[in-house]
Amino acid sequence: MAASEVCFLLAPDQEPETIVLTREERRKLWRRYQELEAEVERLRQVEGEFREYKKRHPETVGVKNGKAYTLTPNGRNSPKGKPGGRVGHPGRSRPRPDHVDEQVDVPVRACPRCHGTNLSEAVQETRSRFVEDLPLDLAMRVTEYLLERRYCRDCRQLVEAPLDGIVLPGARLGLNVMLLVGWMKQELRLTEAAIPELLETVLGLRVSEGEVIHVLEQLTEAFGPHYGELVAAMRNAPSRHLDSTSWRVQGENRYLWTVTTLREGIYAVTRSNGHEVPLELVGTEAGGTDVHDRHSAFTTLARKTRRPQQDCWAHILQDAKELAEFYGPEGEGIETVLREVYHEAKGVAGRGEAEADRLEKLLATRLEPHAFANSSHCRKFVTNLLKRNEWGWLFRFVVDPQVEPTNNRAERGLRPSVIARKIGGGSRSDRGAERYGILTSVFRSWRLRGWHPLREGRAILQTSHG
Repeated sequence: MAASEVCFLLAPDQEPETIVLTREERRKLWRRYQELEAEVERLRQVEGEFREYKKRHPETVGVKNGKAYTLTPNGRNSPKGKPGGRVGHPGRSRPRPDHVDEQVDVPVRACPRCHGTNLSEAVQETRSRFVEDLPLDLAMRVTEYLLERRYCRDCRQLVEAPLDGIVLPGARLGLNVMLLVGWMKQELRLTEAAIPELLETVLGLRVSEGEVIHVLEQLTEAFGPHYGELVAAMRNAPSRHLDSTSWRVQGENRYLWTVTTLREGIYAVTRSNGHEVPLELVGTEAGGTDVHDRHSAFTTLARKTRRPQQDCWAHILQDAKELAEFYGPEGEGIETVLREVYHEAKGVAGRGEAEADRLEKLLATRLEPHAFANSSHCRKFVTNLLKRNEWGWLFRFVVDPQVEPTNNRAERGLRPSVIARKIGGGSRSDRGAERYGILTSVFRSWRLRGWHPLREGRAILQTSHG
């Protein structure tokens, strides 16, 4: 086997030392050199990923139960200005009551400061002080209905007059109490354990947790036709906002969907987070525009329904902000373009298709150079956005004044349910999840319309179940 002479410089003050290597030994050294070069490159990549990770997970952020939360540093808050209302602004106080149930004279016999009795004989003035309070002796009103029963020769059985508008079939609690229970559960987010305690403490009404669930089940059945009317109204709306969040059913992961309009909020708990859910909720025949984030399910939904779409600009700008933070000048350039174009688009919102076409061309012209960015993240982001711009999904709010540029309405619609999930942990059964979706749809839609369950709810309940 052939040999080769290799000189190594051992130290600056030493003479070179010649080492004889065989061809096989040189091959082994070369392979080892290549392995080390590959290892160095891998470590450089890991170092870059670690720097990005540190940016996304700064020291002010901790992790609890698998979720990030912000760690607030010690120290008192330093507000920029003096707390309270500004000088010259009208003050706010509780309005004067519109009625007085009882008037009580309060004489003064001694000075409350020095406790002396050397007071003037005449009363100089009288001041009114209104106090609104809840009496502790609130009692439920119990009504006994004596129902006549007569034999129907045609039906061949005893019959009696129904108590329509007073109580639901098979219920022992009145409509007001049932609506109060539903309101406390769905809108105030009280648990099934807290509702009985509150009812007994304040109203003296004893109910069990099981009875609370039974009341919610009766309300779900009674609101069936009304829920169908809300779904139909949502489908006929000029625009609707779609979004989803996580949910739990008996410890299993599910999804809570919402379709929110100006006057309706429709909710459903499902196993899937795919396009088939909004396709079933909204249908294929509905008109109007779908507003959403860029979840892939909505892309498939748009392809199957052919409805106009509006991507959420708040999500787009947030993604662009991350690009600027993690990918330097390339990401900063993309963010600058998007913010400037969106600012211009807001100024001409609702002006029509001509303005939308102009903005689509402007965005394509300014964003096109960034499609060849060195960063793969920037390239993919720009390429996807240009495609959606070509489909007309970015400036629908410029064409139609009834379309909003962001999906904030759906985000606000999901926030109460997220809080309810954190408090109660989700639903205990599939039927409970279905019940939650229907009742939440009813009570949230009433809130959007400015209706209160204890005012307008009774009339709806009287007509819906019958």
